[in-house]
Amino acid sequence: MAASDRVESTAAKRPWYLDVGSGLAVATVSVPAAIAAGVLCFSAVGPGYWLAGAVFGLMSAAISALLSSFAFRSSTVVGPVSTVCVTQAILIASLASHPLLEGDPGRVVALMTASVLLTGLVQLALAALKVGSIIEFTPYPVVAGFLNGVAFLTIGSQVLFVLHRTSWAELVSHPPAGPGEWAPLAFLAVFTLLGLTVPRRLPGLPAPAVNFAIGLALYYAALAVVPETWLGPRLTVARGTLDAALTTPSEVLAAVSGLPSLLLWQVALAALTVAAIGIVEMSMTARMVENASQQRLDKHRQLTWLGLTNLLSAPMGVPSSGSVSQTAARWHSGGVGPLGDLVRGAVLVLIATIGIRLLDYVPVIVVCGQLVLVGIGIFDAWSARQVLRMTRASNRASRHVGRRSLAVIAIVMVATASGHIVLGAALGIAAACWIFIADTVSPLIRARLTGDAARSRKARPLDDLAVLRAHPRETVVLVLQGPVFFGNAVELTREVARLDAATRIVMLDLRRVTSIDVSAIATIGALARQARRAARLVAICGVPSSLAFMVDELRNTDTAHQILVFADREAGLEWAEDLVLARSAGLVKADLPRPLGEADVTRGFAPDQLERFRQRLTPLDLARGAFLCREGDEGDTIWILVQGSVSIRVTAGEARDAIRVGSFAAGTTVGEIAFLQGSRRTASIVADEPLACFSLSRAAFERMSQEDPLIAALFYRNVAGVLAERLAVTTDQVRANESA
Repeated sequence: MAASDRVESTAAKRPWYLDVGSGLAVATVSVPAAIAAGVLCFSAVGPGYWLAGAVFGLMSAAISALLSSFAFRSSTVVGPVSTVCVTQAILIASLASHPLLEGDPGRVVALMTASVLLTGLVQLALAALKVGSIIEFTPYPVVAGFLNGVAFLTIGSQVLFVLHRTSWAELVSHPPAGPGEWAPLAFLAVFTLLGLTVPRRLPGLPAPAVNFAIGLALYYAALAVVPETWLGPRLTVARGTLDAALTTPSEVLAAVSGLPSLLLWQVALAALTVAAIGIVEMSMTARMVENASQQRLDKHRQLTWLGLTNLLSAPMGVPSSGSVSQTAARWHSGGVGPLGDLVRGAVLVLIATIGIRLLDYVPVIVVCGQLVLVGIGIFDAWSARQVLRMTRASNRASRHVGRRSLAVIAIVMVATASGHIVLGAALGIAAACWIFIADTVSPLIRARLTGDAARSRKARPLDDLAVLRAHPRETVVLVLQGPVFFGNAVELTREVARLDAATRIVMLDLRRVTSIDVSAIATIGALARQARRAARLVAICGVPSSLAFMVDELRNTDTAHQILVFADREAGLEWAEDLVLARSAGLVKADLPRPLGEADVTRGFAPDQLERFRQRLTPLDLARGAFLCREGDEGDTIWILVQGSVSIRVTAGEARDAIRVGSFAAGTTVGEIAFLQGSRRTASIVADEPLACFSLSRAAFERMSQEDPLIAALFYRNVAGVLAERLAVTTDQVRANESA
């Protein structure tokens, strides 16, 4: 069973009369909405087509309802709505004013049919290809800007219409002169005020139906005070012939043939815009149903229904879309079965045919008032408030997103509200692309870490750590991310140029880089050469395996070996720290032998205490690669390194591979955690190079505690200081990892 059928099936056991009642309730919303939308579509053709617009709007809504009842059984409602019909109306207005079509309303109406036909074909094609949902990825600021523009356009067009003006410039230059000209505007104002307040006091009734009734009552009450000519005609005035407005295929072909390419493009772009708006409206409607039913709808099936509705409604020139208000009325009334759609469709057909005389009593100004209320409902005030709140946020990123969204909303809204709906849609597409690029192509430099934040995991003597803290700016790590290409590589060059004069080592961490082009590789090579002239070194680390070719390219062009390459940031940072320590001491190499008296654990020992302590130690020499201990061994020994360094390795994963998690330099102690806890080793300790050290066994330490408690206390104090310093270094590493 299709997803859209599952929602309907939940009401399969409902009594039939409840669905009949629901169909009648939704019809009270569909009728005024269809009449208003249809009249809006045909408003620019002339008064002779207003009745045709009302009838064709009803018939388009009926086609959708009957399709749902007999074929699609959808829980949403599709029909003519103002958001798509105002686009159609703008198209018709521009076509009707063209010299080639001026005075030929029949051909204009035929082009309306062609536009709706193309809209339906586009929607069906997108549904068949299952790509219609791509419209849903339109950034919401674009949608909000377009909807707000349509809202202003809908409201403004009705104000101008009832005042018999064609533009705001004409209204300013020729304002209403007497009470007869001001009366329609006063009627709209009172109608709008009542339409915004009364339905709130009647929450159980559908607002569109209540507003339509209010409009009719207000109109006929006003006739007791003012002449009918002040408020304008009803739909029966100059009704024209419905047959003349109903277009045949041959008339469509005749209208399109010989039409200038510019006008053809205008029709096509308008149709594509209507198709896109219809998909967005359909998505919003479906989402509302999904939230209410907690079941997922088949969006492609929904789009097929919408496209087929527009295809069959094309001869009437009134496009359809998903209707949130009518769908809400349907759910509030509890009817989600096909019988409700059948009843609603039957009511619409009856009014459009047998009950056509009822339209004699519908004033055009009431239809205009309905459209004003619809326009107010379209306006997305919530998003505007959210964006404005973000522009005033204390967080810089929130302010940036808020200002960007506000700019997009304003640009699209102004273009759309000015009457250039196709331009508004085009700007919306451009804005969507811009937002996509801005959101997906992140800044090249993710983080900038100096030596005090970017620390290696190599444990060093306390005096070495003090030297590194005194030279925090000598090393800078630039963490890059995303694609690196010609367009953003210049950002890297500028960032290096802005570095502090004290910086001597620039490390580029490429672990998060996804791609790199030839121009960016050349930029990094040039950067290394420029750095060499400024007495700096450039190193790269963390090159992903997919970008290993860039290392070969750099080495081919860097004959002087000015760029150093490290497997990861840890290896690079160890090298950089060694270099800083060597430079500060005026040495070539940092890891030099350290006498026992310079080790961290013997700080503060008097010469005689140092000698007594030495007597309790066992000297040990190991070759490179030899194990001091293995993971799981008893932790009964602590080692004091005096020459060389060791690595700490743990086994992980199903393959039990050994992973290097840290290292220790000469002058430090290793193995003290398990020694103090009396537990087994949690990692293996391996010599990185020829190693000289002293070992202190637990038995020797216990004898020292009894025989020479002062030395034992000094030893304990120094071990505690070492552990506290390592904790501080670990904190710096955590901060660096969080930011990079």
